[in-house]
Amino acid sequence: MSGLLLPWARLTALILILLVARPGAAQVSAESSAPPQGWVTLMAEDFEGTFPHSPWHVGKTGDPYLWGQRSCNVHGGSAAMWGGGGGSLGSLIPCGAHYVTGFATTLSYGPLDLSGCSDLRVNFAHWTHLGPGDSLGIGFSVDGGKAWHVIPLTGNFVAGCGGWCRESLDQARWTVPLCGQKSVYLLFRFASNAEGVSYGTFVDDVSLEAFVATGSATPAATATAAPTGTSTPRPGPRVYLPVHLLQSN
Repeated sequence: MSGLLLPWARLTALILILLVARPGAAQVSAESSAPPQGWVTLMAEDFEGTFPHSPWHVGKTGDPYLWGQRSCNVHGGSAAMWGGGGGSLGSLIPCGAHYVTGFATTLSYGPLDLSGCSDLRVNFAHWTHLGPGDSLGIGFSVDGGKAWHVIPLTGNFVAGCGGWCRESLDQARWTVPLCGQKSVYLLFRFASNAEGVSYGTFVDDVSLEAFVATGSATPAATATAAPTGTSTPRPGPRVYLPVHLLQSN
């Protein structure tokens, strides 16, 4: 009887060898180790839960008006960032009230090593209803916060968008290419002048996407200290405005 079982055992062993060595198995292994290519999401932030967390930085510690995590007006979830709605005095502003005059506050992310990408998209939602001369700025720094290249948004966007606007700013929008830089900080800056006020600006659902070519290293954020000089600092309509250069104090 054992002589009859031997051929079946050999046949079973041969089948197992063929299954393990089949071309499809080797192909799966090779594909799983390939470097990422195409659009890669570097960061997606909905401002839910504990905030800020590294590598986000909120203004200057001790300032009375900062970006604040509030539930007054949200794009999704239960929280969004309100420019001037945080800090020792800003946090006391009730939902639906106007912000005050004469301050600026920043919300920054980084540094990011973008040396391995060829294109970048900054996506975010904002609800913006501002007084004359006030602005929401979206920008970046490549020198640790000494200078910020900022696109200012002014006026009443609520009317045009019917509430929240969705924006997507790619590499072509910036005067200095972000891809290829080894230390990039991204910035949201709210500034109120000494004139009229309104309901303010809220930012939510921020994401960064980088286009990575085959064989390039995936861009990434690195945890370091906050940049200097931040104390004063595709649905939906697109905004095409000139880029302003802000020098830090």
